This record gives sequence, C-alpha cells and structure tokens, in this order.
Amino acid sequence: MRKNIYLIKIFILLHAPFGQRMQFVKEIRRSIDDKLDSGMTIDEVFEELGEASALTEEYNDIGMRQQTKEYVWMMLWILVGICLGVLLVIDGYTLYTGYHEINQYIAPTGYEWIDFRPKAGGTWDKVIVESVGFCICMGNVIYHYKRRRNAKKKDNEL
Repeated sequence: MRKNIYLIKIFILLHAPFGQRMQFVKEIRRSIDDKLDSGMTIDEVFEELGEASALTEEYNDIGMRQQTKEYVWMMLWILVGICLGVLLVIDGYTLYTGYHEINQYIAPTGYEWIDFRPKAGGTWDKVIVESVGFCICMGNVIYHYKRRRNAKKKDNEL
C-alpha cells in the first residue's frame, strides 16, 4: 500500500504529458520491484530513492525546460504572425479597393467637375514586407513545433 501511495505522489508531482508520466511511474515501479526482489526492505528502498518530490523535481527541471521553451517561442511567433496577417489583409484590401482622392474643381466659368484618383502610394511596399514577415513567422512556428514534437518523441523513447 505504501508503494502505491509513493507512485501516486510521483505521478501527481510530475509535470509532463500523461504518457511520459505513466512511463516514468512504470520505470520507478520496476526499480522498486527489482530492489524488493533482491532482498531489500521497503523502507530501505524508499530511503535509497528519496522523497517523491525530490525525485520528480530533477526530471521537471531538466526534461520540461526544453519543451516549455519551444512552446513559448512557438506562441510568440504565432502572435507576431497573426498581427502581420491582419496588417496584410488590411493593406491587401486597401490595394484592392484603393484609396481615392476626391478633388472638386470649379472653373471661372462656373463649370464644376470631380476628379477621382487612386491613391495607394506606399501600400505595395508594405504588402511585400508584411508578406515576407508573415512567411518567416509561419516558418518559425513550424520549426519550433517540429522541435517540440521531436523532444516529446525522444522523451517517450527513453
């Protein structure tokens, strides 16, 4: 009964995905069973392994730091990409519809006319820069997502 409580504490204190937690608890259970089979008492086994919090703290510090870092970078690039995407849509709409400069002219003879001129001067430059920035952001999101997924796979294999 005491062994199960110890394993439950480890499972609860471990900050990892469910599959990694189960794998880690299975390895600890095997280790405890091997030590009990070799003739050690349960108290000696717990004394050798240490507290559950100390055992999981080392794993949490080492294993999850890389995954958390990749997640933060991925979210940052997603937010920057969303901002650039919104600007890109706005400037693309501006190019599609165009700003119109309305000039009203009155001749000395009393003749009036209105002149509509499209005015979208620097918008092409902005669209090109925002498109390149958006592509860079999406590339970085994909890169960090793949690194994070590979780190998870590597942890699952261990």
